[in-house]
Amino acid sequence: MKSDIKQLAHGGKIIKLNPTDTMEEILSKVVEVRPSQEQIAWQELEFIAFIHFGLNTFTDREWGEGTEPLELFNPEELDADQWIKTIKEAEMKAVILTCKHHSGFCLWPSQYTDYTVENTSWREGKGDIVRDVANACKKYGVKFAIYLSPWDRHEPSYGDSPAYNTYYKRQLTELLTNYGEVVDVWLDGACGEGPNGKKQEYDWRGFYETVRTQSPHTTISCMGPDTRWCGNEAGSCRANEWSPVPIPGMDGIEAEKSDTSALSFGNHNYTLANLEDLGGRDALKKHAINGDWVAWYPAQVDISIRPGWFYHKGEDHMVKSLKQLMDVYYQSVGGNAQLLLNVPPAPNGLLHPTDVTRLKQMGEVIRSTFRHNLIEEATVTTHSEEERSIIEIKFDQPATFNTLMLQEDIAQGQRVEAFHIEVEENNEWRTLGTGTIIGYKKLLRLSEESFITASNIRIIITQSRALPIIKQIGLFKAPILVAEPSITRSEEGIVSITSKLAAKIHYTVDGSTPTKESPQYVEPFALIYGGTVKAIAYYTEDNPDFYVEENIPASKTFGVNKKHWKVIASSGNEVEGFERESILSEDPTSYLKIASIPYSIDIDMGETLTLSGFSFMPVADGYDFNYNVAMYSLYTSLDGIHWEAQKQETSFDNIYHNPILQVVPFAAPSQARYIRFEVLSTIQGSVFAVMREISVMSV
Repeated sequence: MKSDIKQLAHGGKIIKLNPTDTMEEILSKVVEVRPSQEQIAWQELEFIAFIHFGLNTFTDREWGEGTEPLELFNPEELDADQWIKTIKEAEMKAVILTCKHHSGFCLWPSQYTDYTVENTSWREGKGDIVRDVANACKKYGVKFAIYLSPWDRHEPSYGDSPAYNTYYKRQLTELLTNYGEVVDVWLDGACGEGPNGKKQEYDWRGFYETVRTQSPHTTISCMGPDTRWCGNEAGSCRANEWSPVPIPGMDGIEAEKSDTSALSFGNHNYTLANLEDLGGRDALKKHAINGDWVAWYPAQVDISIRPGWFYHKGEDHMVKSLKQLMDVYYQSVGGNAQLLLNVPPAPNGLLHPTDVTRLKQMGEVIRSTFRHNLIEEATVTTHSEEERSIIEIKFDQPATFNTLMLQEDIAQGQRVEAFHIEVEENNEWRTLGTGTIIGYKKLLRLSEESFITASNIRIIITQSRALPIIKQIGLFKAPILVAEPSITRSEEGIVSITSKLAAKIHYTVDGSTPTKESPQYVEPFALIYGGTVKAIAYYTEDNPDFYVEENIPASKTFGVNKKHWKVIASSGNEVEGFERESILSEDPTSYLKIASIPYSIDIDMGETLTLSGFSFMPVADGYDFNYNVAMYSLYTSLDGIHWEAQKQETSFDNIYHNPILQVVPFAAPSQARYIRFEVLSTIQGSVFAVMREISVMSV
């Protein structure tokens, strides 16, 4: 790394750790690591939207091939105002538009390729979705940001690294110079062209330089030097998500010359994403031994409102519940990270009504929670006692609350490592909740099922790297949410529905939306041949003023019950301790691990069924997650001798970053008693592979 790299990152002051540093010296140094103004502004956005839209929307795919015909694209009712107005109502402050995804299709009339909206029938080739979204953002006061996939499966120059990198920088320049202010560029690191022989080396440094030249105050996220990806697409961050973190391999010479971060990332972000502890004391000590540098590098949490990132009609009943989304909000925004929530428009060019309803609900809950800070009615004093910092809060009249907010002044670094909150009851102090880091923002739910009433409260900071600098304190009365019902099925095919707070549950099994007029759930029932169970919970107490009634049902799709299924053959080697039959189990902790590829497994379903498709559940976490299946084939048979290919040498879309249930429909219904699943490759190209569960859908 050369000296000119100092302009590629916004980072504020950074420091170098030394092998001889004591822990006291390490902590003293790390407190001096500071964010830039651009990083602070990025963190203050808190909650932003992702919009995935393109040809994949019309092909029902997550990753396009780059060969999809342009005539498929025709979102006749597209209304960017509807998108952004809904996003605004959800209390999101910015939106990232996927201007180009991996297929290479461009949502603007790029002059460097013909694979754009300009050559579709939509608006007679005169449309520009990037401009529509940018204009709608200005109208509604939402910040505009862009996603431009470096992986391009259509562009002929991809694989010729210098030529393609030039192409990419030209497109990046178009987006940064023709659509007004761009607050963020989100760089995806996907590069899945290995099997066809192409090898593209991305010019990350050149991409950063392009952004800095064309738009100096724009942050660069994910694979960029300003903010980092948290490491999953599940909406969760670490229990301690530090912003000042060690960066292995940082250019020490340049760092000594400048207070500007000298990051040049490439795959650094993925390396950091896999580590559980980035900035804690143990991690700092380990990196001090290596002589690493510490920079301000805050985290972003991304998740989709649906299982997939692009719209799929089959997921209309799988929109995350309000309770699920608010849990993610508290964990991310309230865990010193930014939340990026994906909302994919449908083929007609509009956000689906279910998604719109959910986002509006979310906005209502956020506003009702945080519009009134009870601290404004209290007297607040601070003092120190036995190396503890104590914040005392006194009300003239008892206050009712259930949520605590704390914010450090991150312009002065991140300092707090542990704290707890207490209330005085009958002249004694009772602990309500505990926390570790604070950073930009900590949200602590003190109770999710009731409220707390007290006059005297105190927050005690028990561990800090330096004198705590608390910027803001909040006590709030958040609505108590009725969680969506939990729907489960036993190995015998018996469905149970439960809800923690609800007194009544209504359900359907025919695909319709349940209402108060639908059958009321009283006892478990049989669902042997699979189907979709939908259930809705109603809270029935007389005083529901602070409860939000769910009006979008929970939904769970089940395949055919596998009680009588048997594994009758397999080719290849299973790892010792992993049983073949585990792929028939619905136990989320059970899975099959194999040690040879290709590998096939034959299953006897015990009866002849008319199948409409199959489902595959990957391993979602743990070390073996890296061995999930990528390429596969699936066959069906009536007699176990003659096999018909239903899916041959195909792949699961985006299973690496989004390891969720894969539902794969057949081209036409097929009668079968036997199925054969063949593993051809894994996401990491390993000789090992894992499979959690295989099931089928019956007509």
